[in-house]
Amino acid sequence: TSSLASVDAVQEFRIETSSFAPEFGRVPGGQVVITTRSGGNQLHGEIFDYIRNDIFDANNWFANHAGNPRPEERQNDLGGTFSGPIVRNRTFFFLSYEALRLRQPATQVIAVPSFQTRSMATTSAAPYINAYPRPPASTAGINASTVPFTGSYSDNATVDAGSVRVDHELTSRMKLFGRYDQAPSTTASRRDSLSEILSADANTKTLTVGTDVIITPWLENSVRVNYSVQKAGTDYSLDAFGGAVPPSFGLLVPPPFSNGKGQGIFLPSDAPSYILGHNSENRVRQIEFSDTVDRVIATHELKFGADYRSIVTRATPVNFAAAYVLFSSLQQFAGSGTADLVEGVADRSGKALFRNLSLFAQDSWKAGTKLTITYGLRWELNPAPVGQDGTFLASWLNVDNPAQTTLAPAGTPVWRTTYGNIAPRLGIAYKLNSKGNFVLRGGWGLFYDLGTGQVASLLTGFPNFASKLAFGLSLPLSDASAITPVFSTQPPYQTASYINAFSPNLKLPRSYQWNLSVERALGIQQSLSLSYVGQTGRRLLRVEDEAMPNSNFASPFLLTTNGGTSSYNALQTQFRRRLTSGCLLSGLDCQHR
Repeated sequence: TSSLASVDAVQEFRIETSSFAPEFGRVPGGQVVITTRSGGNQLHGEIFDYIRNDIFDANNWFANHAGNPRPEERQNDLGGTFSGPIVRNRTFFFLSYEALRLRQPATQVIAVPSFQTRSMATTSAAPYINAYPRPPASTAGINASTVPFTGSYSDNATVDAGSVRVDHELTSRMKLFGRYDQAPSTTASRRDSLSEILSADANTKTLTVGTDVIITPWLENSVRVNYSVQKAGTDYSLDAFGGAVPPSFGLLVPPPFSNGKGQGIFLPSDAPSYILGHNSENRVRQIEFSDTVDRVIATHELKFGADYRSIVTRATPVNFAAAYVLFSSLQQFAGSGTADLVEGVADRSGKALFRNLSLFAQDSWKAGTKLTITYGLRWELNPAPVGQDGTFLASWLNVDNPAQTTLAPAGTPVWRTTYGNIAPRLGIAYKLNSKGNFVLRGGWGLFYDLGTGQVASLLTGFPNFASKLAFGLSLPLSDASAITPVFSTQPPYQTASYINAFSPNLKLPRSYQWNLSVERALGIQQSLSLSYVGQTGRRLLRVEDEAMPNSNFASPFLLTTNGGTSSYNALQTQFRRRLTSGCLLSGLDCQHR
């Protein structure tokens, strides 16, 4: 959660594992509520640094066996907070910063081209062969296409999470706050050939403002508005690890795509692959508004609320990638310089809008000194995503009749919106004795899920993805004409792998949840509880492989439907003791699915 709030910026967090209050929803399961810290009338500050170092570690066994030194390990998790008043008794600030500097050691054994394979390589094949680390000197006399190579290295990661929060008491009945957070991060990790490095950059920015108003002693209103942006991108590079010689970009990405935005993939059958070039760049923007009204009437605490969320996702994959596949050995390629299969892949950028609206009404009724009942309704509206800026999100017709399945006209919703998603909830708490240390709790509720599943894959799937195959091409390619694909929405529908699709009749998945528990305090430091928990899932998302429904398809058709179900029952016991000089925690959980 450091991209949202560093550890020292958190005042408290609460996990609702089985709440039946209608104010919680949008997805079933646990709900995490985080409250961040605010400043006060006094200046406060703290700093910290958590350190790990390889001087405290033994070497990896495989690194020792290969005579490699211990790879470097460094971890520094450092930061601090500073808070205080801007205007005493009225306006306060809270600053937080947390940084991570990590070098994570690893040792890996892979296959690399042997000395013999390298000596056989033609002028055109040698750059592809030499991109791998050099084999150990001890393997010089081995007659084989590849030999083992042991590589020891350290992967890098950095995170910088900073935030500022300002609280202002406008009046004794109205409080305002605003919080801004920014958390850029980078990682660089060796993969596959070990001379290949995957670099990932991400940056999360969030701005949240809110107000709490006490209108009367019995009426309160809370408003929250959030704006968030997250960007992430990945790139592949090759370096000289282990004596490797990185090939030029143009050897792997032919013109006219060798402009820095293409990608080349070398896929031999008897050694790891390697990739060079740009991979992806994605952006997600979220705007969320929520409003909750609390009204106390005698023994009833009424709560009404609305929550609207808009998410715009933009996917910018690599515009062109060339994959060179060798079915034969690297030794055979070294002599011929010919790739058995070359695939050209093209992706279009995509942008989609997701919208969610929730309304709820609930009442927490103290029906007596021993009984509290919470009940109410929640309504969910989650329409299908909408393509923007000309993005084509594929939707389908006649999916219940494979012989007639066909692509729907552009602009047809991926699935039809349903409006009857009403979720009733009921929860009770009853004190079984006058001391209140023996409590019976129970609840039942209906919960809806978002139902989106893997729908984001439509941004970069058919028809925004195209490929073309060619066989027996000599490397390097002088240009990409032989493998340049063409985007098409005409039959036969095809991609390099499969077509992701969603039923136009898709409905929101739902689950029925219930529980019953008794809890007894044993003194003031410990308690014992016995619980029965059940859940039944209906209309769950399930992907069905339709193979090729009819002659209009040249790729497998994977259809997401509401055909899934689930069932869960558990008997749980828990003994809990509060922290004093130590902690004792034990439990038993018997489950049936």
